[in-house]
Amino acid sequence: MNEDFPRARCELPELLLGYLRVAGCPHWPGADGLTVAEVLRCYPHNAATGRVPDLQELLHRHADLRDTLLAFFAGADRRSR
Repeated sequence: MNEDFPRARCELPELLLGYLRVAGCPHWPGADGLTVAEVLRCYPHNAATGRVPDLQELLHRHADLRDTLLAFFAGADRRSR
């Protein structure tokens, strides 16, 4: 496993929230009591609709976060079932 994995895990929420913010997503942490985790759960849906970069684009742009991105999207896929 990548020795930077703990650092990457800390950077991922900030990175994904930044893309959601730029896309103008309506839900935001703190609004109506939403947590960061709740807002991040909408990322895969927004990626599927083209509002934010999808997994392949994120892997291209942020290769250093590969393991963390794959884990995040795998978890999102399991949660959506």
